[in-house]
Amino acid sequence: MSTTLVLGNSSMLVNINHEMKMSDLYWPNVGQENHLNKTVNDLYLWVDGSLHNINEWDCHSIYEKNSLVGISKLTNKQLNVDIEVQEAVLHNQDAHIRIFKLVNNSNLERRIRLFALQRFHVKETDIGDTCLWYPPANAMVHYKKDRYIATATSVKLYQFTCAAPDDNEGKGAMPDSNGELKFNQIATGEVESSISIERIIQADTSVYIDLITVCGHCFDDVQRDLESIRDKGSLELIKETNEYWKSFIKNIEDNLSISNLQIFPDENDNKKLIDMFYRSQLIIRTQTNNNGAIIAANDSTYLKEGGKDSYAYFWPRDAAFAAKALIDSGDIKIAKNYIEYCANLIDPRGFLLHRYYSQSQSGLASSWHPWIGNDGSYQLPIQIDETALMLTIAESIIKSESNRDWIKQYWTKLIKPAADFLVDYRFNSNARNSSEI
Repeated sequence: MSTTLVLGNSSMLVNINHEMKMSDLYWPNVGQENHLNKTVNDLYLWVDGSLHNINEWDCHSIYEKNSLVGISKLTNKQLNVDIEVQEAVLHNQDAHIRIFKLVNNSNLERRIRLFALQRFHVKETDIGDTCLWYPPANAMVHYKKDRYIATATSVKLYQFTCAAPDDNEGKGAMPDSNGELKFNQIATGEVESSISIERIIQADTSVYIDLITVCGHCFDDVQRDLESIRDKGSLELIKETNEYWKSFIKNIEDNLSISNLQIFPDENDNKKLIDMFYRSQLIIRTQTNNNGAIIAANDSTYLKEGGKDSYAYFWPRDAAFAAKALIDSGDIKIAKNYIEYCANLIDPRGFLLHRYYSQSQSGLASSWHPWIGNDGSYQLPIQIDETALMLTIAESIIKSESNRDWIKQYWTKLIKPAADFLVDYRFNSNARNSSEI
């Protein structure tokens, strides 16, 4: 993945690129749908009467240790303004919160405006979108059908606008040369929006601004979520999310007893290895949907460069490798969800196909495996390890638990049909060619 930060809670996934811009927003499922599949949400600062894209700052991003909270430091020596960002997707709410600390390093008072420009393509298309300012929630809302994405702040707003990309002489929702927005209240079709927040920052001091993105199925959903976030406070909610993920890693540490792992002669190398292991556990969680669909790669870089497909799908084989890693670390729950998900996908004849969407009812995903061989004969578009590895995960779960009754519910629907198919397909005389690699 080419993403700098991946932040998620198994239903909402936000990718932050190297310029600190939101490059992907997956919701309500990891891998499906990406409301920024071909676009990026921009950030601008208006400083001393001129507008600057956030990419003019030198950026360094890391994660909080053993957590899915991102920490970034952006410096701009020419402007004498630094930006520190703390952000997270809340562990128990479909909301992404960013807290900006704007630091005025000069000896003069500065008037600074932060602009957040949204370019959502709701449900992965720019056709039929609406963006509008929604007063009951004090938020900018993009919506289509039952997908509502609200952008807001808990501090005083300066201005907002809605636009089509070609409006305002092709500038869309960008601010003008004076750092002002046009105050268009609504736009439809392919749309974008901006909100701005202004602060006067005294010499050698700093101010805090939060930016909140919430997802819901209606206006009431996003309004309710924004109210709860504003009531509790962005900083407190990020703190709770940080503690949640640290507790998650602590459970893994306790299960495996690897805090004193000795592989390398240098103790620092051992600590780095353990840190990388914990980080990999967190990253796997961000790529896993609540229903057990572990997605191969949630990254739309190829789409933004003109490509027509992505790797944001569930491969039974690839997901099995991730599920095994989770089992080995003591996280059985997701592996069980993986088996449940496969049970909803398996063909009645006993095999799993190439790849699927992160919601089983969405059906089979795009594929390059043909249903006909080079000789013109019918063949199954499968790779048998897609089915076989699923069985190894079921076996690993059984071996990891004292209570084996769990597997009984899948015996007739999943386990026996898959095993029978593999034996027949692999060894019997009527076995057919497939897309083996």
